Amino acid sequence: MKRGNLSTGAANSIPFKCTQCGFFDPMEIDIAEEVCDRITVNGILCFSAYCIRCDSLMLPEDVLQKISKAE
Repeated sequence: MKRGNLSTGAANSIPFKCTQCGFFDPMEIDIAEEVCDRITVNGILCFSAYCIRCDSLMLPEDVLQKISKAE
């Protein structure tokens, strides 16, 4: 049995958050590797996706936290 993520319950997931509307969407790493692009944001290489609610950029939550701390 895989250990789950405490916040989502999903095993091996990336917590994506929309940069515009704040929508939270955890995605399994295996799926992210298949469907997401990799981009560099402020020198950090990460996966990116698009929000299903507002079609804006979604980034992993930890990357967004690093960006906000740097500003």
